[in-house]
Amino acid sequence: MMIYDGETDPNVLKQKMLTGEYVIIGERLDRLSGGPKTTSLSEQLQIGDSISFYRDGELVKTCTILAKACTVGTEDETPSTTTAMGNIGGDAPFVYLPDTLFKQIYTTPTLLSYGFDMDASLQPQMEEFLSSYIEKNPSVTYTSTKLLKEQLNSVASMVLVVGSLIGCIMALAGLINFTNMIITNIITRRHEFATMQSIGMTNRQLQRLMVYEGVYYAAGADIIGGVVALLLAVTVLKNVLNSPSMWFFTMNITLVPVLVIGVLYLLLAAVIPLIVLHFFNKGTVVERLRTSE
Repeated sequence: MMIYDGETDPNVLKQKMLTGEYVIIGERLDRLSGGPKTTSLSEQLQIGDSISFYRDGELVKTCTILAKACTVGTEDETPSTTTAMGNIGGDAPFVYLPDTLFKQIYTTPTLLSYGFDMDASLQPQMEEFLSSYIEKNPSVTYTSTKLLKEQLNSVASMVLVVGSLIGCIMALAGLINFTNMIITNIITRRHEFATMQSIGMTNRQLQRLMVYEGVYYAAGADIIGGVVALLLAVTVLKNVLNSPSMWFFTMNITLVPVLVIGVLYLLLAAVIPLIVLHFFNKGTVVERLRTSE
């Protein structure tokens, strides 16, 4: 947990909590602001107020609020099966209390979760121990930073694969549309090309004309597509990734993919018209002039 109000000195907190006379009020972490996600009930509870604990209707203990804290990532985001996170009472805050008081309140106290830090050099041994332990005790489960990293890496890989597939499909669709446009353009303008060649245009000049047109189309599409993508990134995508459920995503706007795809499209825009001309603009000038527009 992260203390944000009241007593903040760790030594003082430990000493006073050991007396059994104090408790700490906890709130869930607001991923967007980095602070506590307060509720109307938690705002009513102030440092120095008293909280009474009852068991079967009988008063067990009255404690003083020593500090306020909010959960940290490992408490708030790991699966509830390992951290026992739950919304009990709707807007009720968490209450951190000494183990002695915990045993007084509950007849058969059960430890639902236990979080601890581990030296990096000892993590492999602890992972091995915990894996062996849960095999022998199926009712117990655990999570660790290693497992969380593996899960997030898996999610990141899935997003990368799905995003790449969608991007490739859209790029292929755009390339097919561009090719169809060039084919249609050349077929419908065969008579025009034949007329221009009849008054002196060479095949090389015709090829250059179509290459220039293709490059202009591709350059315009690259510029418009890049601007639209940038606008969507700073508006729609930014709002989506700023939602609480997407806290583990970080948006880094980069134009490198746009530049790479743009250059690739420009190269294809220069090659495709030449190929299309070769296959769809056959015949002599006279034969093409006789063809109606």
